[in-house]
Amino acid sequence: MSFDANEPRSESHQDSAPIRANFVALKALIDTIPAGPPGAAGADGQPGTDGSPGTNGADGRGIAEVYDSGDGRAMVRMTDGATYGPFTVASGPAGLQGERGSDGSQGIAGNDGAPGATGPAGNDGRSVTNVRDYGDGRAIVDMSDGSSYGPFSVASGPAGPQGDRGSDGGQGPAGNDGRSVVNVRDSGDGRAIVDMSDGSSYGPFTVAGGPQGPQGNNGVDGRSITNVRDNGDSTLTVEMSDGSAYGPFPMPAGPAGPQGQPGEVSAADLSFAFGATSANTNGVQLLGLTVSDPPTQSEMQAIANKMDELIAAMRR
Repeated sequence: MSFDANEPRSESHQDSAPIRANFVALKALIDTIPAGPPGAAGADGQPGTDGSPGTNGADGRGIAEVYDSGDGRAMVRMTDGATYGPFTVASGPAGLQGERGSDGSQGIAGNDGAPGATGPAGNDGRSVTNVRDYGDGRAIVDMSDGSSYGPFSVASGPAGPQGDRGSDGGQGPAGNDGRSVVNVRDSGDGRAIVDMSDGSSYGPFTVAGGPQGPQGNNGVDGRSITNVRDNGDSTLTVEMSDGSAYGPFPMPAGPAGPQGQPGEVSAADLSFAFGATSANTNGVQLLGLTVSDPPTQSEMQAIANKMDELIAAMRR
């Protein structure tokens, strides 16, 4: 009997035997359907091992020390031994004047001399009203009649005897904070930027190289990495030149590899695929239903459900 797509007919009374025979014919027809095209490629393979580490880059140059040149200016020593400077460091504003100290005690008065005879009145004399700095270390003398003399080079006289120390004055109020150099940094083009404690900066300044200093003593041998060993369990151990080792450290997963090429399909693979086509519906159990005459609604629904199950299995 060949499969009849019009069976079973709607709203008709039929025996179960023709219906069952029609299902058997449908299964036989399904078994003759050839297999579909190959399925999609499988999942990607495991990523390959990481490459060897690259060589270390050259050491950078930084500021190792900023020190006083001995005359109020700053010197900058770099990490490679080079020295730059001296730089003139701007001073902060002067603090407030402290209070005047107490006067020293009065000395003992000497004996009065005998009064002399009164002389005739003399002409008004001139007196020195001020001695001021000319600005270059010399002095200008201002007189009481408005005239001035100078500038004069000021010669220092011999030092007088040490006077008694006066009493200390009271503590003056604290002066305003001065400004100081907190950092000297490279501007990026070989010049120096000076950062001050109040947040301001000066520069960039062209840094003149100082004379070559003497050869320093050899430093203590440093430690370096001599080997990075793969432990075989996705971890690394770092071996040092002094014999010590660190690790194990977990290795991060590498990036996903590219999609592999589809494999070739052999004749044996095709034969197996075609031979297994009929097994697509092996998971569909037989209905095992005895249909009443006339069939009930539940029996027809069971047949329809089994048809849906069979069609779904054939689509795999």
